[in-house]
Amino acid sequence: MKILKHQIFWALLGIALVPILLKLSGVVQRIFGIEIVPFAWIGLYWFVFCVVLSIQAAKDSIKKLVYAYVSVLPLCLGIGEVFLYTQSQKDVVAPDEILGFAHKPNASIHRIFRVDDEIVYDIQLNTDENGLRVTTDTNKNYQKCIHFYGGSFTAGNGLNDSQTLPSSLARVLDSRDISIMNYGISAAGVHTMLARLEFDRDSSIWNQCRENVSFYIAIPHHIYRTFGVAGGPKYKLENGKAVYKGKISLEEKRKLERQNSVLEHTPLFTITERLSNQFQKSYIYKIFFNEYARSASLLAIPQYHNGYFSNPDLLHLNATTDLDLYFTILTRSYELLAQKYNSELIVILWDNDMHAEFLDKYDEAIKTFLRDKHIRFYTLSEIIPDYPKDLERVKAGDFEHFAYRISRWDTHPNALANELIAKFLADKIDSGEITTRPTHATSAQEVRDVE
Repeated sequence: MKILKHQIFWALLGIALVPILLKLSGVVQRIFGIEIVPFAWIGLYWFVFCVVLSIQAAKDSIKKLVYAYVSVLPLCLGIGEVFLYTQSQKDVVAPDEILGFAHKPNASIHRIFRVDDEIVYDIQLNTDENGLRVTTDTNKNYQKCIHFYGGSFTAGNGLNDSQTLPSSLARVLDSRDISIMNYGISAAGVHTMLARLEFDRDSSIWNQCRENVSFYIAIPHHIYRTFGVAGGPKYKLENGKAVYKGKISLEEKRKLERQNSVLEHTPLFTITERLSNQFQKSYIYKIFFNEYARSASLLAIPQYHNGYFSNPDLLHLNATTDLDLYFTILTRSYELLAQKYNSELIVILWDNDMHAEFLDKYDEAIKTFLRDKHIRFYTLSEIIPDYPKDLERVKAGDFEHFAYRISRWDTHPNALANELIAKFLADKIDSGEITTRPTHATSAQEVRDVE
């Protein structure tokens, strides 16, 4: 057909290919967890198109030279996208079919976070063969096991392996026959813990343990994460139960980022926002443009509008009516740990939390729920008596002297905070207030009978 030989046809096909590939990228990522790097294919197509035009213009040296030079642009786009994609794969976190994202097994990465000339942190992060962040100084005989669940506070964002809470506890417990596991992942939460338990992601570890106790490190932002503001597994309330519905899509996450309440209709994206969402699928855009904007004006980022890092209050939940999903997920996690492994779940609650801009808005609601459900918990105000002073300094405008946070630029717990929490827990273990329980195998049928 003559049309197939016409340059305009192939140009229009290339234009049409752009939205198709961008849409396909999201679909494939959501369903299969595979990244097709759409802008690399777009660059390749237009490179070939320009090369063909250059060949066809053999008798016109000026056109031939122009097409040849222009072909360099899409070629650089394609090569750049592929290169930066391969570099991104060196990270310890990757898409996960069940959890949305998870740590890679046996991964290692060196991370440096700078603000102007100041190095906020310079760390090495490693994972073990199970994809868990390495817990240093832990005993590996699995006589007794301590399991830590949570997000970045548990994983130890901005800290070396030896400075995380699980590693700090292992060091304090020293020679005791206790193995400590760190299931924490940055941006994860209570919904991630439930998905791990429901899908037996860590059963091979649990089955090695003779006795167990579990801790969940809770921050108020985990309430928001159950709705999808940080991605991960998706749960919906159905007849009073938390039902797994797959992974939270990028589109769902973006909608939550821009709405005022989960109870209101989400307005459509503007054209500018839609274009920005599509450009986010480019690794060149994400790495260079996002980082440039970030370094150029860190305080202009929504997370810093209070003058220090904090997660913005995107959903404006009602503390008495909108927390059912979080509480239901937490209750089910507590039940599954007892049913499957005879493990108690103890909550460590970061009350008065400056890591989220709504601070202590949900503290009393969470404490009341835990008391009513007879779930044992400890608060940071109890563990570190002068900890609330950290918050008072911030409220007074002092963003430079955090006692228990890494920095104003990263308000995750610092090594000192983890050491003090570890000593508190070790004292409770030594006194017998916190004890491990013998593991028992519960059949799937027995779990269903309980339900």
